[in-house]
Amino acid sequence: QQPPPHRGTSSPPGATAGGKVPWGSLVATAMDPKGSRELQQLLPKLSKGQLARARDELAPHMHALSRHTFGNYLVSKLAPLAPMHAALAAAFRGRVVELLCHAQGSRVVQAYLAAAAPAEAESLVSELDGHVVECALDTHGP
Repeated sequence: QQPPPHRGTSSPPGATAGGKVPWGSLVATAMDPKGSRELQQLLPKLSKGQLARARDELAPHMHALSRHTFGNYLVSKLAPLAPMHAALAAAFRGRVVELLCHAQGSRVVQAYLAAAAPAEAESLVSELDGHVVECALDTHGP
């Protein structure tokens, strides 16, 4: 006979309020208001292996999620997590000006720059060369 489902007051590791990590559906979950909030709480608590799996699933979509109404909150929450830095840097490289001129994207880039190693932050900030006025005149620029 199967053991009864977990009914404690706190979720077991690797579970959201609605169940287990939605592997294969992380991007869709991040774009849902409730799903984004659940992932924001869950992903920073994952094991290194699970976090790597989440990074690999989310990496191709980090740029789009950074601009998404709900997905941007998840990406901002991932910014301080060192295992996510390379994927975030890759998603932002060549797109910093565009992201800084976007309401959600600007917050995500700021969160990443605050957490990134100085050399990586400088590399991305260098993309602003020749675009400072453009960003300054934009509503969402720095």
